[in-house]
Amino acid sequence: MKVVFVFLLLVASCNLWALGLTKTIQQSEIQQKLDQMMPLERTKYFVKVKISDPKIALKSGQDALYIEATITASGPGGLGGSGLVGVTGDVEYRTKEGAFYLQNPKVAKLAFNDVPTAIQPKIKKSVEKLVAKALKKYPIYQLDDTDMKQKLAKSTIKSIKVIDEAVEVELSLF
Repeated sequence: MKVVFVFLLLVASCNLWALGLTKTIQQSEIQQKLDQMMPLERTKYFVKVKISDPKIALKSGQDALYIEATITASGPGGLGGSGLVGVTGDVEYRTKEGAFYLQNPKVAKLAFNDVPTAIQPKIKKSVEKLVAKALKKYPIYQLDDTDMKQKLAKSTIKSIKVIDEAVEVELSLF
């Protein structure tokens, strides 16, 4: 009986890291992934839209990601210009892949130089579709299968928070 009690006590006092993991994903790590995805381009109804030079902003207390990038648009008759686009979205974790994606992207800011305001709504809609399509394919971060803790913790997610310019993800086996 003493042996069983000692065994249970030892097991209870062991590091149970396999049951949970808090992974902090630094802003710079997400920035690297975004840089690899860019530029994004789309042409529709003779309007060509290109998004490049993304910069990610993570702010504590806001559990959404904000990406600001350069946008260039051109259309027939020499219409076109460039400016800034700001996209915000939620973080989604896909258990099967052990990867994080930007979901529900929305254009929060669209500022163009030399583009008529009449065509800006079409550009905004095109940008949202372009970003949504691209970010469904490419994760903003993927857990490392060579790290045993991360490999074991792939199964479920408890929470995602933005803290101190980083994404803090709490994962758990159960």
